[in-house]
Amino acid sequence: MTELKQIGEMVQARTLNLQRASADLVARGLEELARLELDPRLAGLIGQLRQSEDWDQRITAWQKLRELGPAVPGWREALRELIYHGDGWARILASEALAWHGCCPADTVPVLIAAVDASLDLRRHDWARAACGALGKYSGLPKPLTVQALPVLLRGLSAENHDVRGYAAMALGNLGKASRSALVKIANLLDRAEGALSECYLEALRKIDPAIDSAMDAWVSALDHDDPAIRADAVSAIGRKGNGASRAVPDLLRMAQDYNAEVRKMVALALARIEVANQSVLTRLQHLSSDSDPAVRLASVYALFKLGDRADERIKQLRAGLGESEPAARLLCAWALGNCGSAAGWLTRRALARALRREQVDEVRSELERALMELKHPSRP
Repeated sequence: MTELKQIGEMVQARTLNLQRASADLVARGLEELARLELDPRLAGLIGQLRQSEDWDQRITAWQKLRELGPAVPGWREALRELIYHGDGWARILASEALAWHGCCPADTVPVLIAAVDASLDLRRHDWARAACGALGKYSGLPKPLTVQALPVLLRGLSAENHDVRGYAAMALGNLGKASRSALVKIANLLDRAEGALSECYLEALRKIDPAIDSAMDAWVSALDHDDPAIRADAVSAIGRKGNGASRAVPDLLRMAQDYNAEVRKMVALALARIEVANQSVLTRLQHLSSDSDPAVRLASVYALFKLGDRADERIKQLRAGLGESEPAARLLCAWALGNCGSAAGWLTRRALARALRREQVDEVRSELERALMELKHPSRP
């Protein structure tokens, strides 16, 4: 019960400053509440949800209130009163009951967001799932509420629990096109899922973009997102499919002209993995090997090496890159050289050892050490 108590306290603290959606609704709510005594059953359940110290009694009251629904006079406004004047769990359970019937999103969504966050913080996946599921009862939320809900639902996609991920995906799907920032993450989940979860993720993706029929479709669709970080993630996801992503090569070649250097770098690395060495690919990579950004240049050099273009010269260029001033460029070179296998040769091992002696950045040092180990003991295919 300690974690449950903490969740309630966290939600109450995070929703203390909630403002009611409308003064007119408040006035109407007070009128409805004045009639509660006409319905003793409703009044009794509200009292239990507000005041009971018995957890099981509270849960039972919540379940019965959800069953009653908005057809009962005073039901909606009685639950809204709990959102603004109850403790943390009264707010959570009242919000869930209202959301179950698609009611009062302006009142419930901030509470449900806080409930998801608090539950994930404390790894109570049962309640994170319930709060994500409640958010998923709404379709087409107003833009301000959508903006608030997106970050926590995206966080839900990374939860350890597959049910939380599934309910978060369904909630994002119900937000429609506003959830385009979730395309890559949901597609990544779809790519690994089976059975009912696979169907759940595909349904969510289709609600965001009806043209999507596969994870690859979603990644390609995300290439047009306004956020360069999402475009870069989409390119990386396509590259991870290796030669299975060959049909996306034309889209990647288009992205090689992206204004963002990280996107261009990921394009080069994706082309290295896909290993389609046609003239269009080689020409584009040769162009990128003269890019203004050193990491883009070196990623392109590595890709050209992987595609068999002047291998000795490309390895020499990667060795020279170990002296770049930017740590990100040195990191990329160390990683790339470690993946060159027997073609790297003793000159590369010597260059890596020298770079390790002078390197001050821990992350780069770790990659240099890994590269040396890999070239000393190559991984078996």
